[in-house]
Amino acid sequence: MTSIFNRFTTNEIINRFFKLFLVLSLIWIGFLIIRLITHFQVLSLKVICSISSLSLITASPIIIQVAMFIAVLLTVIRSSTDNEMIVWLSSGLSLKNWFNPVIKISIPISIVVLILSLFISPLAYREIDTISDNYSQENKENVYKKASGRFIEFRDNNSIFFAEKCNGDSLSFSNVFINKIIEDGFLSIIVAKEVSFVINKGNNSFISMYDADRFDIPISNTSGLNSLLYHFDNYVINFNNEFTLKNSKTKSLKCSSLVDLIGNNSLESMAHIAWRLSYFMLSLNLAFLAVPLGVLNSRKESFIKLFPSLLICLLYISLTNLVRTWIISQNISLYSGLFIPHILVMLVNLFLMTQILDLNSYIRRSTNFL
Repeated sequence: MTSIFNRFTTNEIINRFFKLFLVLSLIWIGFLIIRLITHFQVLSLKVICSISSLSLITASPIIIQVAMFIAVLLTVIRSSTDNEMIVWLSSGLSLKNWFNPVIKISIPISIVVLILSLFISPLAYREIDTISDNYSQENKENVYKKASGRFIEFRDNNSIFFAEKCNGDSLSFSNVFINKIIEDGFLSIIVAKEVSFVINKGNNSFISMYDADRFDIPISNTSGLNSLLYHFDNYVINFNNEFTLKNSKTKSLKCSSLVDLIGNNSLESMAHIAWRLSYFMLSLNLAFLAVPLGVLNSRKESFIKLFPSLLICLLYISLTNLVRTWIISQNISLYSGLFIPHILVMLVNLFLMTQILDLNSYIRRSTNFL
């Protein structure tokens, strides 16, 4: 009976897992494509396919964990609601027997998740970064080359650029006007006879202006500030994305290999290593936690069966991300952040199992006539 139960349950969990993984992957790719089109406005099909495929690799650890959790959860719920659970229990099996097929499936899947998070995802992040930088640089160059007689807005720097003439295929312009809001409460109007764009990968892009005049006007008339007029032989404006600058360190950690993180030996690097390693225990704990949650949810109304369990799953995943932030801010030690969240979930799982096993014993006593 045990071998039949293990084989039957394992096949059902695996089938549900692959179906859920496919559905969640398609949903992820759909949202990603919408985001790419919204962000870049114009994208070639090759770039969309490349970034989507690589982003799916980076998101696979989370998608696999959620798919595994829901697959086990739905299998337990279906077994309970179809009264199949009573048949298994009355045949001498216990709720603890559910862990045998779950272990058989979850351990290989958790190892795959660990390999993805430690080695493959950083490679994918680096490729995405390279493709995005190359496309952003090419896209900016194309936009600026066609900028003659058009207004271009630099949203991050609150600037508006207008050029009367573009000099050939180079990023050099004549008779340029720039309207820019600066931090000191002034609206700067800058005019120049000649301007050159220097667009580099990363955060070193700037506008170099020659023979420029800058007129600063107070934004508020009540500020008591006077208008100022300057003349520059050479004037440079940096048009980097502030959001990119703030998050460059996080992007660098995601793109760094395990060897680089260990060699760096900084607190941020160690916290990121702990975050990657936590995916293994996260995957195992979610698979085991789905067994008691499936039994509990099977006794509720159909429209709220999955909501509490999915909420617990998302809270657990969010907690692991929060712990990484706590480690970096030194609110918690590295080893505590690596083990405490998973130990807490294991204790919750143990508590739920003890409560359900009491119900299990009652059902077996009540159905022993079968």
